[in-house]
Amino acid sequence: MKKQKSIILLLGILLSLVYLSCDDSGVGPSNIPAGVVTVRQTNLKQLDNNVEGVYQLWLRLDTAGMLTDYSLGKFNIGGSGEITNTSGGSMQFVFPGDTNKLYQAIAAFITVEPPNDTNPDPSTAVLLSGQTSVVLDSVYSTLTLGGSLALSSAGLELMSNGSNAGFSISAPTAGSSFCWEGIWFCDTSASHNTFFPSNIQLQTGGWFYQGWVVDNTNPNSPVYYTTGRFSNPYGPDFDGAGPCAGTLPPYQKPGQDWILGVCPTGVPQITEQNKANFGVFVTIEPAYEQYGSQAFQKPFIKIYDTQSIPQWVHCGTNMYMLSQRGLFPKVQIRVTR
Repeated sequence: MKKQKSIILLLGILLSLVYLSCDDSGVGPSNIPAGVVTVRQTNLKQLDNNVEGVYQLWLRLDTAGMLTDYSLGKFNIGGSGEITNTSGGSMQFVFPGDTNKLYQAIAAFITVEPPNDTNPDPSTAVLLSGQTSVVLDSVYSTLTLGGSLALSSAGLELMSNGSNAGFSISAPTAGSSFCWEGIWFCDTSASHNTFFPSNIQLQTGGWFYQGWVVDNTNPNSPVYYTTGRFSNPYGPDFDGAGPCAGTLPPYQKPGQDWILGVCPTGVPQITEQNKANFGVFVTIEPAYEQYGSQAFQKPFIKIYDTQSIPQWVHCGTNMYMLSQRGLFPKVQIRVTR
């Protein structure tokens, strides 16, 4: 009888050890506690918390048609590319819900949240997203610009090998004698053909495109001039030819003229002699940024870039920019269940 009791006790101990070694999905190989989130990132930029905001990672569950977004944590990127908390310290992501329901996960996504954000819901500025897959003891997802909750088809086009854009130096609102006082993202033909590829019109309200000219005369202190924001790259941008344009009709495409000698946005002093000091690029920007704010004047993520206007580019010359495909951000996550 004692021998039988000893065998039962031993079996009980062994079963307890097996149970404790499993996560709450019953899968034994993993020693990672349920709800732990592992995150790997590539090319996410470091944000200025007080100006640009912070990142926030989310997991979306679908419970019989009811969608619930769980915050896995707000974070930033350190100077060496490491993931940090919003204070610059070490970051730990955790799924706060019932890990037994993680099989209901359908998507993961990262938003950019405004400075001093207190809204518990995700912002509309979804930067990266991806569908989830459940494999053994974990939920996995790869998040990109082309995710359906992010930039979707526009993001996929931007990441494709054939995606590029360009600009011309021209000032349509004042005529050819003021050629260097304008930058336009179209050619100078009678039809003013756009330089943007097809399929990059933004379908989300959380982001805008923004054109820029940068003066790199002092590389340690670049000066940025915006050419305007737009969601439709095949039509005019939101401020037309800009607040300092001349009186002639502008091109009906994104761009800006700086004709007035005194301009509230400043005037880039581009000339034939110093053009190599100037770059032209296009970014995506969170729609929540207010006009005239520090964030509005600070580029977010470049999607097309010419770091220096080449010597062969002159007034009216069409210049193709290179897309930043290799620098687009990507995030991979794992959530144990």
